[in-house]
Amino acid sequence: MTKLGTTAHGARGALAFEIPTWLLDWERTLPEALRGDEAAMRVAIEAAARNVRHGTDGPFGAVVVEVASGAVAGIGVNIVVSGGSSVLHAEMVAMMRAQHRAGFHKVGGADGIPMTLYTSAEPCAMCMGAIPWSGVDRVVCAATDADVRSIGFDEGDKPANWLRPTGCAGSPSRTEFSGTRPLPCCAPTRRREALSTSLEKRGETMKKSIASVLTVAALAALFGGCNYEAPLVDSGAAKPVDDALLGVWHAVPAEGGEQATPQVALVQKFSANAYLIQYPVQVKDSLYFRGYRVEIAGKPYLQIQLIGTEKGPVKEADRKYDLAWYAIDGDGMEMRLLNTKVVPRTGGADAMMKAFLENKASPELFGDVFRFKRPDR
Repeated sequence: MTKLGTTAHGARGALAFEIPTWLLDWERTLPEALRGDEAAMRVAIEAAARNVRHGTDGPFGAVVVEVASGAVAGIGVNIVVSGGSSVLHAEMVAMMRAQHRAGFHKVGGADGIPMTLYTSAEPCAMCMGAIPWSGVDRVVCAATDADVRSIGFDEGDKPANWLRPTGCAGSPSRTEFSGTRPLPCCAPTRRREALSTSLEKRGETMKKSIASVLTVAALAALFGGCNYEAPLVDSGAAKPVDDALLGVWHAVPAEGGEQATPQVALVQKFSANAYLIQYPVQVKDSLYFRGYRVEIAGKPYLQIQLIGTEKGPVKEADRKYDLAWYAIDGDGMEMRLLNTKVVPRTGGADAMMKAFLENKASPELFGDVFRFKRPDR
């Protein structure tokens, strides 16, 4: 992660947030100019997909582009959790980076260069309120407000139809913004019509992948939370983070079964030896887990611990543990949780480890197999 630079305020008392290193590296590979709505929207959606893939935060991306030249003024992704601030939505990050680039409080600089904001999803109430003062002249979005709410994100209270249908291919008509300030906009439905079939499918694939995510923390919640009072392996013996576990996985329903209620989980790198897992994302009942990759008898496992909820850290007595066997093969993964009938929940770490080692060759040591696959990229 690299800090966004400050200007006149210097380091003392300044506020700063960090841009993911992968985003800075990826930006350097992009064309100098993004010509047309489709090219710019591809970048916004790809930024969102990469943000999930790298495990840096939520599935949202945005880009600010000069209308005349197509030059990129700023790219943003959602870094609310990793950045430690609720304001760091993709649109806000993109606009702040564009303003920083211009050295002015408007994205178009002191000369007022016309700018378009492209975002992978319709802005929330906070971003909607910030856009008119940012210097953005036009907004183009892909997924709708209803799409975003359907996968568990709170968009806040917004005026109905604040983005009225307009033509995206030509000059958009003006629409009332929040009932007071006019802003040229493109409605999401018309935007989709203007995009190519491949881009529309890509956006739909991403939306579906987000909605069907089920990862390690989701498993723990489905089985009634973490089961054990003590860890089998002390966290001090944790192995380095396996990057293959980061990001998003699709739960593969059992044959003849159906996908469970859509849930969203994020697996991020917390430190060199620990994961931070949030499940479900952006809801009032969200849970937070810390994960460690450990070895027992020479084999790798994932140990997880419940550490908090949206209301804050849980009590020490509630910080329970669980252990999962996992195997990754390409874009697929199999996972099984420790069987409490074989390794009892009580008795302490020594008794648990004794039961584990005595049954390490038993097919009953872990429960049923759950299969996952990577989302389409």
